[in-house]
Amino acid sequence: MELTYAKTMEDLKEIADKMGKVFSRGSYFTFYKTRMDYQTLDPYFKPEHSRIIKENGEIVSHVSIIEKYVRIEKSVVKMAGIGDVYTLPDYRGKNYSRILMDDAIKYMEENDYPISMLYGIPNYYHKFGYIEVVTNYASFIPTKNTKDVMPTLKIRPYKNSDLEKINELYNEEYKRKTGSIKRVTKSWYKIANPQNTIVVVDNSDTPLGYMTMNTPYGGYTYYPEVVAPNQEIKDTLMAEAVRMASEQVNPEIEFRIAPDNSFYEYLQNFGPKNTSKKFKEGEGQGMLKIVNTVRLFEEIKGELQERINNSKIFNYSGILNLLTDAGDVSFIFENGKLKIKNYKKNNGVSIQTKQNYLVRSVVGFWNVESFLLRSGIDELDKQEIEILNVLFPMDYFFTCEGDYF
Repeated sequence: MELTYAKTMEDLKEIADKMGKVFSRGSYFTFYKTRMDYQTLDPYFKPEHSRIIKENGEIVSHVSIIEKYVRIEKSVVKMAGIGDVYTLPDYRGKNYSRILMDDAIKYMEENDYPISMLYGIPNYYHKFGYIEVVTNYASFIPTKNTKDVMPTLKIRPYKNSDLEKINELYNEEYKRKTGSIKRVTKSWYKIANPQNTIVVVDNSDTPLGYMTMNTPYGGYTYYPEVVAPNQEIKDTLMAEAVRMASEQVNPEIEFRIAPDNSFYEYLQNFGPKNTSKKFKEGEGQGMLKIVNTVRLFEEIKGELQERINNSKIFNYSGILNLLTDAGDVSFIFENGKLKIKNYKKNNGVSIQTKQNYLVRSVVGFWNVESFLLRSGIDELDKQEIEILNVLFPMDYFFTCEGDYF
């Protein structure tokens, strides 16, 4: 058994080939092409991100580190995703996936990734410290309620010349959205194409807004991403969704958008059925872990400082220590100014907790009361609880479907 990483184009082609054969929920060609596109087009891909085990020269097990940059409010954090995990059937039962996961986490630690994310299966990745943080949102609009929506602007399919403007529109819309991925133009290779993206344009054919769509085989079209900066753009995109629903004889139109999105607010005019699904621990799906606590808080220090500045503790002085299995950190407040330091024994207030409970607080998945309850902490005073409430408010953690991995 050889624990290593992809070093040649032949290795990368073999990984794609094995994925196409191992994953049976789609066609071989789809999995092969998707993996090769990632390995050749993704802006952050590196061959050493493909951690592999070989036996007799054959790649028999694989874990992929997928680098992305995720927002926590306005701060942007380097993130190591985990995906494309497989072991060939004849080599299962040898703990190869566990060996590769341990190897991947070690790589993350050595290469300054503060956090890691994956879309996991039930009751497996928890042993590596991951915990569910994602909530799925959907709004179902009765088509009969949309008869008065009229388009006022021109729409057309997406084309490659739209790329720079579409990327700008997306990053402006999601610039403070916790859970969203900061995109660059090269990120769009798997997100937008003429078949799945509608663009609203002005008289000079410049994009003003857009909408992506997905039509599962045998199902109705739904809309996972909408960027519509004003009312006219919203009406025009909604009218297109209504038109498509009429063609499909669809009694309702589905949008998968978080509640703090401006288009979500617009949808409330049409009597939607709004749903949300939080995944319980053990269920899998969108999961996070902290790899390096100090590094994480260094990267979101600007956001934390802004929260302090806009709160009742804007002139607070004191020390709060968070002691976790992913490292210990000290928050040093000096008249409201925040410093992030490696923990050294001091006279501050210390909270001992698990990194996965802390990460839920960092991204706003639960409130401070839930965090303290799960951590078994009951001795904090009102001011200390207020500090935690300022640092870790509730939020809608949301990643657009196009950024799933």
